Amino acid sequence: DASFVFKRRLDAEHTEVAGISADVRGRSVVIYDDMIRTGSSLQSAARAYLAAGAARVAAIATHGLFPDGALDHLKQSRLFTQIICTDSHPRALALRDEFLQVESVAPLLAERLKRVP
Repeated sequence: DASFVFKRRLDAEHTEVAGISADVRGRSVVIYDDMIRTGSSLQSAARAYLAAGAARVAAIATHGLFPDGALDHLKQSRLFTQIICTDSHPRALALRDEFLQVESVAPLLAERLKRVP
């Protein structure tokens, strides 16, 4: 089942979670974000889901930038069981480990290119 986090932008760098749209008690939640920079919005969403009774939270993202210790901060938060992103940014490749899984976009792009007339 899909659930959504309702958030408000406080300023250019900060958001606040106003609520979530589903009953997640006892469930595993996977949060999708297009890009992870510092991960502060992601952490706010994870806290909201855990406060609502989620059993565990993981995150997936298209682009993982993780500047200046951001990944360490996400690990230390202990909010996520795992983070998965694509290899669209070289920083993700450099930081991958058991916590950060990085998947290649090459097969997806190659398959699509095979269908170009």
